[in-house]
Amino acid sequence: MRILDIVDSQAGFMAPWGNLYVEGADQIIEPINNFFRKVPPNAYKLALAKYDTHLKETYHLSPESKLFPLHCEYQSQDWQLAINIKLLQSETFFMTKGTFDMWANETNETYGKHNSLNEYLTANNVSSKTATALRNMNHICQDTQCQDTQCLTPIAHRDQFFANLQQWLQHKQSSNANTHNTHNTHNTHNLHGLEVHIIGVASDYCNRFAMEGYLKRGATVVVLADLTRGIGVQTEEILQEEQYRKYVEAGQLSHTTSEHVLRGMTRRGRRKAGTTDSATGQR
Repeated sequence: MRILDIVDSQAGFMAPWGNLYVEGADQIIEPINNFFRKVPPNAYKLALAKYDTHLKETYHLSPESKLFPLHCEYQSQDWQLAINIKLLQSETFFMTKGTFDMWANETNETYGKHNSLNEYLTANNVSSKTATALRNMNHICQDTQCQDTQCLTPIAHRDQFFANLQQWLQHKQSSNANTHNTHNTHNTHNLHGLEVHIIGVASDYCNRFAMEGYLKRGATVVVLADLTRGIGVQTEEILQEEQYRKYVEAGQLSHTTSEHVLRGMTRRGRRKAGTTDSATGQR
């Protein structure tokens, strides 16, 4: 099964006027949109678009506040997607996150001296907008604005969402092998059989953490390097780092171009249809 992970492709990072503009990121907006236009329907089982999400009332508690100014403030123009997600003909889900690492869980560092979100909300007079945003953090839904008022409900917490993917994968693998699978379907640490394509920004921050999380869980990761940008380091350099060598050598991690991915999708489509490429003679 193949999914597309769209990392933080928001105006705050990709528009030149954004609060944390990543140099050159505006130059990949239209290439991403063109990629979406050309991806065959259902070439991806699903797409997951993630929103970096911060709030004025709580940003001072974030480790990011020590490195960067406030950016991607919830529901501001800075927070909105810079790309046109509607061009992609795949079922699309959305997730808000308040940390570099999409896999991170809330800790007392997130809420200062408080041990939980509820304790923080009780002790602080936060706005209803902030409370809604914090409650929905790390949850998946199909509403592009990620609001309780527009969501049917957040569909699932991130961990349950990926556990459901794992369950689907295990069912498929079990059916193919004609065996009974007894793994715990709520364990998100087994994504073997999942191929993840990553695009977006920034290569050396949130892309990196997303990639590492998928790799640790056994997924195969392909980064579409021409549809990414980094703040200080680009995708090709990152994948040459020693810490990733074992994944690269095992064929679990690679980078490629969107054009190459599209060619592969076209070839697979022809094979399924039983047609032949008249120019190459290849199915």
